[in-house]
Amino acid sequence: MSSKVKSADLAKIKILIYSSEILISYSPLGDEISPTEFPVIKNFVGLTITVPNKNFPHPFNYAIWLKKYCSKRRTTVLIPGQRFDLFGTRHGRGNGWYDRLLSQLPPHWQRIGVVTKENLIHSRL
Repeated sequence: MSSKVKSADLAKIKILIYSSEILISYSPLGDEISPTEFPVIKNFVGLTITVPNKNFPHPFNYAIWLKKYCSKRRTTVLIPGQRFDLFGTRHGRGNGWYDRLLSQLPPHWQRIGVVTKENLIHSRL
């Protein structure tokens, strides 16, 4: 997997993840990258919470639960996407579930988009 990420970027990702107490991950759908493919995530020693990929609760209710459970802990959120740009714009599957979830999470939680190199766009989406 390291061939998909520049080593300097990988070092930054490692720092973000390893400095966290909680990692909010996801169960991949179809063509999404599985976060467990990345050694840096496999080796995380804190608590990992996985967002379900079926029987989703309402994203606002799920965000309330996450905030209650994780509010006093350093938390990093892994975010699936079909495309990301270098400016932080995310294109998902079009249903808006993750967008609604993310809108309710504390802004100081670190967020890492997970996408293939081919779907990381250098211009604005």
